[in-house]
Amino acid sequence: MIQQAKPHDVGDIKRIAQAAYHAYVVRLGKPPAPMVADFAVHIDRDWVIVFEQDGHVRGYAILVTSGQGVLLDNIAVDPASQRSGIGDALVRAVERRAIELGHEALDLYTNVVMADNIRWYQKLGFSETKRIEEAGFRRVYMRKMLGTKDEARSDRSDP
Repeated sequence: MIQQAKPHDVGDIKRIAQAAYHAYVVRLGKPPAPMVADFAVHIDRDWVIVFEQDGHVRGYAILVTSGQGVLLDNIAVDPASQRSGIGDALVRAVERRAIELGHEALDLYTNVVMADNIRWYQKLGFSETKRIEEAGFRRVYMRKMLGTKDEARSDRSDP
């Protein structure tokens, strides 16, 4: 079940971020940004959702809004639960929220060394918009054009 994150979810979100992004530390030469994020601040300021199953948080997503649009700032699924549709369900929920907020597109960025993530985002309909060096990371920016509010309401097929 997908629900809005609460302050008591911070520990689970941190645990998932550490586990999901740990493999990239060596390739990047430092921890990826999600490993050092302040999730309590995100829960307070942004739209953070968690995917809970069998009483455990299995994944999360963070949507950040600004005057320039909406950004899927961070998404991760516990490695033990990956490839089970949780990530897809979280992205669909984020897309619906972005549409409800009146946005026509959803942006995100990942790192050039995260090739599997890039392929996954492309499979979900995101297209690469630029590659830049930013904050010491080689980032790949991507965008997905979204549907209408009516389409978002009719797509309620989360696992």
